[in-house]
Order: sequence, then C-alpha cells, then structure tokens
Amino acid sequence: MAHKLWPVVIAWLALGVAAPAAVRAQAAPDTSLDAFVLALEAALQSGSTEAYRSLVSTSLSEDTAAAFADDLVHPDTTRAVVRERDRVALDDGGVRLLVEVFVEVGRRGRVATVGIELLREGAAPDDAWRIRQQERLTSVDGLYRLALDESRQFAVRDLVVRAEDLTLSLPRGVVFVAEADGGRTALVLLGEGRMLFTPRPPAERVQVRIFSGKETLDTPFTAAFIRLNPIDFPGRVSSVAFEEVTVDRRALARARDIFEQDAGKSFSLDLGDLSREPWSLVPGVGDFLAEVRTRRHRTLTYARSSSEPEDITLFDRQRRRNISVYPSLRRLQSRGPFYNEDDLADFEVLDYHIDAAYSPERFWLDGRAQLRIRVKSFALTTLTLRFAESLTPQSVVSDRHGRLLSIRVRGQNSLLVSLPTAESRGTVFHVVVRYSGRLEPPPPDREVVALEAGQANQSILADAPLIVPEARWLLTNRSHWYPQSSSGNYATGRLRLTVPAGYDVVASGAPATSNPELLPATETGERESRRFVFVAGQPLRYFSWLITRLVPSTSATVELSPAATAAGAAHRSALDAPSDGDGPFRMTVNELPEGPRGVYYTSTDVSVVANGRQVGRGRALVGPLTEILSFYGDLVGDLPFPTFTLALVDAELPGGHSPGYFAVLNQPLPTSPFFWRNDPVYFDSYPHFFLAHELAHQFWGQAVGWKNYHEQWLSEGFAQYFAFLYAEAHRDPGVARDILRRMNRSATTAGNQGPIWLGYRLGHIKGDSRIFRSVVYNKGALVLHMLRRLVGDGRFFEALGRFYHESRFRKVGTDDLQRTFEGVTGWSLERFFERWVFDQGTPTVFYRWAVADGGASLSVTFEQRGAVYDVPVTVTLTLASGGEVEHVVPLTEATTVWTVAIDGPVRQVSVNADHAALGSFERR
Repeated sequence: MAHKLWPVVIAWLALGVAAPAAVRAQAAPDTSLDAFVLALEAALQSGSTEAYRSLVSTSLSEDTAAAFADDLVHPDTTRAVVRERDRVALDDGGVRLLVEVFVEVGRRGRVATVGIELLREGAAPDDAWRIRQQERLTSVDGLYRLALDESRQFAVRDLVVRAEDLTLSLPRGVVFVAEADGGRTALVLLGEGRMLFTPRPPAERVQVRIFSGKETLDTPFTAAFIRLNPIDFPGRVSSVAFEEVTVDRRALARARDIFEQDAGKSFSLDLGDLSREPWSLVPGVGDFLAEVRTRRHRTLTYARSSSEPEDITLFDRQRRRNISVYPSLRRLQSRGPFYNEDDLADFEVLDYHIDAAYSPERFWLDGRAQLRIRVKSFALTTLTLRFAESLTPQSVVSDRHGRLLSIRVRGQNSLLVSLPTAESRGTVFHVVVRYSGRLEPPPPDREVVALEAGQANQSILADAPLIVPEARWLLTNRSHWYPQSSSGNYATGRLRLTVPAGYDVVASGAPATSNPELLPATETGERESRRFVFVAGQPLRYFSWLITRLVPSTSATVELSPAATAAGAAHRSALDAPSDGDGPFRMTVNELPEGPRGVYYTSTDVSVVANGRQVGRGRALVGPLTEILSFYGDLVGDLPFPTFTLALVDAELPGGHSPGYFAVLNQPLPTSPFFWRNDPVYFDSYPHFFLAHELAHQFWGQAVGWKNYHEQWLSEGFAQYFAFLYAEAHRDPGVARDILRRMNRSATTAGNQGPIWLGYRLGHIKGDSRIFRSVVYNKGALVLHMLRRLVGDGRFFEALGRFYHESRFRKVGTDDLQRTFEGVTGWSLERFFERWVFDQGTPTVFYRWAVADGGASLSVTFEQRGAVYDVPVTVTLTLASGGEVEHVVPLTEATTVWTVAIDGPVRQVSVNADHAALGSFERR
C-alpha cells in the first residue's frame, strides 16, 4: 500500500455548488457567454480591479462588488484561469454560471468556486452580459507550487531528524530547503547518514527482520527528502551546526533531481484543466514523511499520517511493499488495538444503482452510479469516494446540491467531492457520478493459487499450449470500477451491465428474468450489445461482475432442514427480531451505525454456468454444490442469498473468487504447464476443496464481513474450516486427517512469518502468497478446530450460530468472536485468542506417561516450556490387544497431569498423532 495523502488535510478540496431554485431550461449555446468567461479570466489575470468592475452590472451593490474584487483580484497575479462548469437559464432571461477560478500569485495558488448570475444590459441580442449577482461558494487556499530554494545551501553537523520509532542521523552533510507558510516544509539531505527504524509492536519487528535480516532496520543512506509542517520543524530537526554556505553546483544538481523525483509523490494535487503544474499542500501538524535513499534497500518511505487508523508506515518504494503498518502510541492509547473501518467513516452508502458498459477488447468502461448516502458525522462537508484513478468523472450531481465539482489526489484511487453546506448526522441524499475510462481487470487475488518459482513443467512450456483458455474479465472491488464508500460498508444495489453481443455476465445480485436484453447498434459500424440486470436486495460489501462466454449447465434448489430453520429462528428471536410469518423475514433498520440485517431465506435457487469446455463438469458439480450449501446452511441456520450462481471458467491455475450471490471457480485445463502440489491449500484427497471454500465465503466474508484487514482470517480461516467440516462429515475419516496434517505442516512452516493478525501482509514482503494462505487460511482453520475441541462440540456450534446471526451483514472482529464464545461458554478466552491470533508462536510441550494403580490407570504429565497456551491435544493409547483409543486432553496450565482408567496393558502413548493441535510435542 503506497503512502496516502492525508484526507484530513485535503478533505475540503472538492468543490460544489447548489442548483438555482428557479430555472427555465438548460441554457442553449451562447458564444457571448463564452466571451464573458474569457473576459472574466482576463480581468483576473490583469490584477486590475477596474477591469473586473467593467463586467459588473450597475444593479450589483458596491459593497458586494468590492468584496468580490478584494477576494479574487490581486495586483501581483501571475496567472488566472476561469473554467465554466455549468450553465442554467433563469426565468427572467438571465443565466446562472458555475465557474471554477484558479488564481496564482507567485508560487501560491488558490481555487474558488463561484456562482454568477448574468443579465444583458439592454434589449439587443448582442448586448454584453453583466454580473448582477455573485457568490463565492467555496475556496481553497494554501496551495503551493513547491520549489527548492536553489539560492541557499546549508552545511550541517550532527543533524538528527526524529519521528516516532525513526531516527535519521547525518554527522556531516548538505541540506537544501523549500519553504511554505513562512517556514521550512521540505528538506533535501545529502551525505553519508544512517537510518534507524525500531518499530514498537513485536509483530512489526518480525516483519522488519524478514525484510532486513534484523528486528531493527539500521542502514546507511546517501540522501533523504523530508516533508513536514513548518510548526513541527524545531521539534523534528536538530543540529549542532546549521550553517549557510556557498551553493555547490554539483550538490545543487543532485538535490534538484531528488526534489523533482520525490516532491510529487505525496501531498500533490491534480487540478485538472485549471493547472497542469504540480501543486502541493503543507502537511498537517504532526504529519511527517521521509523518502530515504539507502545503499542496501534503495528508497524507503516512512510516513506518519494522522488521518489513517494505523498512522505509522514504512514502505519499500521500489518493490511497492509495506514493511510496517501500525498505530502510534497516541493513536493506540486513544482508540485501543481494535477498530472498524466503518466507524471511522463520515458517511455510509445505503444503496447503489449502477449502469455500466464494458468493452473487453479495449478495456473501456462507461458508467453511471447513483449513491444513496447517509451522513454519520455531525457535520459532513466532503465525500471521499474510492474510485479507480484511470477513470474520469464527467459529472457529479446531488439531488440536494445540484452539480458538484470534484478533485483527485495524484497516485490514489479516490475522488473527493465537496458539499457547499455541511450536512448533519442522519441526513440522506443522493449523488450521481458519470464516468468513463480505460480499466484493466486486476491480477488474481489470494483466492487463486499463485505461480511460484519452480511450479512450471518446462517440457510443456517448451511447446505451444494445446488449449487456450476462454477469455474472461473479472471486475472486483480491487479494481474500483464504480465510486464507492472508502470503508466499503454494506449496501444494497441494482446493476445494469452492458457488454458486446456474444458475451455473458454474472454479477452480484439476483439476475432478472429478462436477462439478457438485446440492444441494437445505435450507430453504423457498432456491434449489438446485451444488457444484464442484477438486484442485490441483501446488503453487500462490494459488487463484482464476470464477463465471458457462458453456457447454462444446470440448476437446482437448496433448502434448509426443519431443524436448521428452527435453530435460525431461535437465534433471531434472541436478537429481538420481529417476524412476519411464513414469508421472508426482514430485520428492522436500527439506529446508526447498525444498519439492516437483510432478509432471511430458507431456500436458495442455484444455477451453474460454464465456459463451453466446462459444461459437463458443471453438470457433475451440481450435486456437490447443493450438498455443500445445504450443509453450511444447516450449520448456521441460514441461507444468506435468495439466488446463487456458480461460474466455471477455464484457467491455468486453480482457485476462485466469491462475492455475494455468485462465485467464479477456476478449472485448470489439461494442458496447463503449471503444478501446485506444494501449495498449502492443495489437498489431493479432497478434490472439491476449492468449491467448498468458495461456497463458504457466501457465509464468511460476504454475509459476515471483517472490519479491517487484520480480521481477514474471519473470512479465509472460517471458509477453510467450513470446507474441512464438510469433508469431516461427508468424506472418509482419512480425508479429514490428511487435511489436518497438511494444514498443520504448512502453518508450522510459515509460523515464524507473523501472526494471523497481520492479514494480507503475511508473505507480502517476500511476494509469496503461500505464506498468507498457510497462516490466514490454514492456521486460522486450525485455531477454530482447537477452539472447538477446547469448549466441546455443543458449545462450539451454539456459539458459532450465535456469532453468525449477531454478525450477519456486519463487519466484525476477533474481539466480537471472543465475546460471543465467552458468553456461551462462561469462560475467559482472552489468553486463547491472544496466543493464537495476535501472537505468532506455538507451544513447546514435553510429556511423559506411566501406568499406576497396579495397571488400572495411566497418567500423562504435560509440561509447557515458555509461554502457556490453551491447547487441546489428542492422546492416543495403543493397546496391547492391537486397538487404539483416543482422548482429547485440554492443556491450560504450565503443568497438566491427566489420568485415565485403562482395561488391559498399553503398548504406546502418542500425543497429537492426528495433527489437530499446533505446537511441538516431545516425549521425555
């Protein structure tokens, strides 16, 4: 994750204006109005008050005209730009213009949005337009065309730059500066210095060790670029000597190169057609950035961003890898270790209506998205929407405020839109964004087995592939193909998706019975197209769609068992949810920030579609598909979506993607040159594993979401464990044992890479997604298995059902899971989750056994060395008669003595032979 510009600093940069109350129609083209806009631009460019006043009607009050002139007309103006954004005819023959004004004075800039009412002075059509009313709606000051001061060079001795957990030391060197707001806001350091980064959290020290070989990053640097607020300069920068010296041309040339390369990477705005030059903001007080050019690791970026939930980051700029991401001490003290992305958002989107047309061959997307927004903050002035940078917003319009203007921050997939007046908490309004641009689908995510080194059959690669996979395009939340809330909160939606004729679409939502609708070509040379409609009545975290050629394969219906239906009703009753009889059950919309829980269903209509080569496989999979979905629904007492579509697609590697309402399942071609037997999620004894895993995501990951990236195991670990539960219940016992053995082996191998809590960052530094799957998938599943064995099946599945229904269409975390299980069991599980989720270690256990009471009993003594874990282990007694007896023994103390009555001689005692517990178990 690249460094982000501080939203708290730039939140007010998107500009907007209200629509006029009395309008006649959209104003017709009028070249004289264009001439007026040019005249206004020339007047501002001249810096002449008289030039501006020549455009003002005599009906405009002197005070209003003078105030506007004082506001935007400056005698030292370097450049002025006026762009018309909207034009509306008024009832009395006048015209209201919405213009955006950019004024540059030296290296300082200002943007203002101005509403201007014009009326011709005179009756003739060619009479000039004059300003009869004007209003500055919003303005932005503090924009700087940041420039290095090339006239001054400083020699420094024992220079030290400090931020939390970071020290940059430069015994002797050279410094150049750039100023803004009357102080130093940027520095270029040249010389042989040393960078010392010592992250406070233990898990972050492990990541630093993976990156650099040691838990403290201690590395030489040759140059550094620093950004900070001038107020923070004295507290951040100290030096025994800071002496101005004669400028050295070679040093200046190097400093200039560094400044030009690094200054635009952060705090940089895209002003569009107002200015093509880079413009910057001054960092907020307390914010800090350092681009450090090290000898060993190239450029490393340290950032302290007060608007981020985890406000300290260390980023490998060259390889685009996060090394460390964590909250500062101040943030941790004020917020605690847990946070919900939605709780930090100023607004939520309740519903999306999206019209999108995609041309796969050109990767071209045209879209229109209507967002129904509810305000969560006490005063909302800016919308920050997640939106692909490659897409261009053509207009942003609100039902309450009319046309709004937007602005982008360079290097971010975000769109900032400002409201002319603050909206209060609970207000609901609509925003419509029209957009277009080139958008390529993102690379496969971690649900797809990644190609690692040595995983290709060279003999096959040497020849041309015999079968080319059917082309497909998958647009997901990772591609930001529609404007959406920055937190990705749950929302309902309606999608109308158009593709060229010959292609099919599967998307988030229940498909309309009219799909597809054939649309004739509107222009000569155009192709016919097909439109597909999908309605997501259940809340979703995001919307995805698949474009490819598909053939219907088969369909079926999945129904809950009567017992599961009753269990689900009992959980809902416990939540004080009203029921409306035999029909679909709808929860009430709670007060902020709870939101809806959606509709409860007792059946799901299932369909299978496939690429042409996969139709037969689709027919064969309908049985396992319905059996697995039915099993999962019975476990939790719910089927979260009324319809579900499984799309089987050609692929080189197995895996899939499972947004709400549908799943894409990769089907490797027989000529695929790749092999994946060493992948941690490959189970050759369980051929339906990928199907079972993806189906489980309809419950875990979709119906139940995770509140930040740390909690991703609540999706992946739960999906992995549900796939195991199905194998345990419906396959030979040896299959379940084999799965546990493989999970244990991969989780143990990758155990030193970090705790489950790190989420996507596991393996991120190495670029090895197998580490992520080993820990988040497999260790996460084993943690659930150990929890089940610790509390017992009855309590486990009762708590699991309760957690699911409490969390349905919510974002939750490990603390919520712990609270639910503690409520059901009455036990404190703090140590269990602390050790297994937040720490990365495993227990070291020594055991010994002895026969007592004249051979009537057997005792096993367990000793945990180091940290004590709550871990249930299987003790297997091999009897002299040849039989075996298994017992589950919970180890919760440093020393545990377990005794069992025996009937006959015991030949051998084995511990954890089934690999159901993580840890090292050795006999002494």
